[in-house]
Amino acid sequence: MSALTVALENYKADHGDYPQGSNVDGVNAPASNNFLLNSLMPPAGKVYFEFNKSMMSAGNIVDPFGESYGYQYPGDAKRNGANFFDLYSRCASADTEQWKVNW
Repeated sequence: MSALTVALENYKADHGDYPQGSNVDGVNAPASNNFLLNSLMPPAGKVYFEFNKSMMSAGNIVDPFGESYGYQYPGDAKRNGANFFDLYSRCASADTEQWKVNW
């Protein structure tokens, strides 16, 4: 998650803002985050993060447990402020369910 945060900061340094969008659906697991994948590892242009096969599933960025990362920009002002993004992962396994967040 920290490496994704660095990639998003580098993206902002080049583009003046974070990638716009959200895959937060208000339910337990986030919806598709392929827009974020395409922003950080575009088919052409500068690559901000090179995702390996274990970090992708059906065109989504996934955590080590296979759960899609959630991303929202602009983020919730109560968590990180109005001009920052929210990045999280459910990190579910057979033994536990924990949320990893950047706020």
